[in-house]
Amino acid sequence: MRAVLAVRLDAAEVERRAGGGGAPLLDVGALEALLQLPAGLPVPATSLTARERARLRGCPDSALERSDGYLTRRLVRPLEVDVALARTARPVRGALLRAGRFGECKRQESAARGRTGAARGREESSGMVGACDC
Repeated sequence: MRAVLAVRLDAAEVERRAGGGGAPLLDVGALEALLQLPAGLPVPATSLTARERARLRGCPDSALERSDGYLTRRLVRPLEVDVALARTARPVRGALLRAGRFGECKRQESAARGRTGAARGREESSGMVGACDC
């Protein structure tokens, strides 16, 4: 599958990471637990399950601030995907599912949108480009 992405760099996050000197977060379980927390908002540690708290212990201080029984996620995505275009030999639905791998989106559209009848059928069967523009 071929894909084209339009991304936006979060300069503030890149600077924060470069200036923080913190250790990288290499534990996938800790990263998954961390990303469940809202960015920048303190969450009472007691509101989390024991399993969640255990997984978060693997997070470096540069990614997770711990203060007075509260946890605050500092780590955010350094890149945001604005548009993902995917071309595939399969019908449009397959292209949209594959494009969804590149980021979260609020809506997904296809190049065939608005067309009806035979024209839409030809596009869907030819594997037209699926697009997600959030």
